[in-house]
Amino acid sequence: MYLETIDEKAFRSFLSNPAISVLDGNVLDKHHNSNFYRFVRVPLSDGGEHHVDAIFGNMYSTYDLALNAHRFSANGNLEFMAYLVDYKDTYYESYEFRTLFGGSISTEDGSFHSVRNGMTKALHEYLVKTTVLEPEYLEDPDRNKLAYVMAVGKYVYGEEDNKTEETFSGYFKRFDDTLTVEFLANPSHWAENVVAELDKRTEQYDGLNFSTGSGKDLIAVQHLVEQYIKQFESNPNCWESEYKKLLDAVSGCKNVRLILEWNGKQLNVQYSVSSLKLYQAVTDKQISVFPISPIKTRNEVQKFVNSIFPKVGYSIPIKMISRVESGRKVLWENPCFEGDRK
Repeated sequence: MYLETIDEKAFRSFLSNPAISVLDGNVLDKHHNSNFYRFVRVPLSDGGEHHVDAIFGNMYSTYDLALNAHRFSANGNLEFMAYLVDYKDTYYESYEFRTLFGGSISTEDGSFHSVRNGMTKALHEYLVKTTVLEPEYLEDPDRNKLAYVMAVGKYVYGEEDNKTEETFSGYFKRFDDTLTVEFLANPSHWAENVVAELDKRTEQYDGLNFSTGSGKDLIAVQHLVEQYIKQFESNPNCWESEYKKLLDAVSGCKNVRLILEWNGKQLNVQYSVSSLKLYQAVTDKQISVFPISPIKTRNEVQKFVNSIFPKVGYSIPIKMISRVESGRKVLWENPCFEGDRK
């Protein structure tokens, strides 16, 4: 089908009409410049919960070399632009598709990331529902150690947990694009089918079943992370909660002053806030001397610390810090301070 000018209304009409497999014509961009496009519909899935087409497109130069309205070049490859579901909704949209008609044709749900997030969520929810976590499995020391570090990252440092996305992304790469097509066409049983196929493939190539191996481990670690965070939240006086209070208190500062006190001696040390945001501070209750400058001051602090705790090396035990200040203001009083104030 050829149209002299393809506007958004005409394009949506093409998408909604399965009888039209090819649409040619001039598309105006947001600057009212005209580019010749050829759109092609390719049916991918029918007879399931939803019908899915792939929309391909090809843009030609505004410089007209054609003998007629139907421009064609053997070197002009068709490029994937979007999946079309039930002749109306578009997903997995390419950048070129999302910029058609000034971007008005695209939706937030249609982006690549939105679809991948939906796939990740569906697979995760299925595993949560079907995975059995035995008490002895959850008691594994290495699994708990990892979960504790991740819980500290989320609760104390406000980090996002990307482990699910990273893990599933690696497994998604074991499939071609039918993985996405099936998700759009048959979402109800998609996760179940993916897990069954992953079980076969991982057992064949990795020697370990997915749903009882890495899939189960992922769900177990997340379960433990949630348990640790509940513990932190239920006890405002635990060390993790106290350190979170410290980071909240210094969040608007670039540098702060640490007050180190022991055996009647006091040192005031300038320290960068970014250097307080290390796992070592929570897990080992220590911070590094290296952010301290100049070197003369750093050496003085290290000598003072090592005279009391000779085995800590280049670290400062948190229990030596009585408080954290900025200007004349005390930002945080250390409830774990064990020294004697000067």
